[in-house]
Amino acid sequence: MLGLTVRPVPLEHTRSLRRDVLRPHLRVQELAAHEPPGAVAFGAFDGEELVGVGLVGADGSPGAWRIRGMATAPHARGRGAGTAVLDALVRHAVQQGATRVWCNARTPALSLYRRAGFSARSDEFELPAIGPHVVMELALGRHHEPTRQVAVTRVPPAGDRADGNLTVKDRSLNYGMTPDR
Repeated sequence: MLGLTVRPVPLEHTRSLRRDVLRPHLRVQELAAHEPPGAVAFGAFDGEELVGVGLVGADGSPGAWRIRGMATAPHARGRGAGTAVLDALVRHAVQQGATRVWCNARTPALSLYRRAGFSARSDEFELPAIGPHVVMELALGRHHEPTRQVAVTRVPPAGDRADGNLTVKDRSLNYGMTPDR
């Protein structure tokens, strides 16, 4: 997967993939109601194809940011798209002053969040028409820099101009946290 890049995308560009993967019972237009004010979206692209998305925005107590709408196209799973999007979302939240990042994680995706240092903060619960979830949290300390190379790094585009694109280098994430085991 040579062409995987991660970059910010307009929320409306995430809706088709989110609907197909997460909420097939809704119309694409209905997903806008599940986008909190001020949310920011990132997308993973394989060449020009959008294969993974996620949203992040302030939600809860001061310093708390929530990740929502994480979706990866079935044919792109296991290739680092979800990891790269999650990393971009967490980095954005940290840049905005987050001290805690949390989500309602679908149970099939728990390993993605655990690899990124998130830990379970609830028992499993069922969301009607969506499925089983667990609240996962990444508590951030005063120093938010990764302790080793993370899933995405900046790639200078042609002509060395910076445009914010990212590419996969390493599938492991570590925000200076030790995951609960």
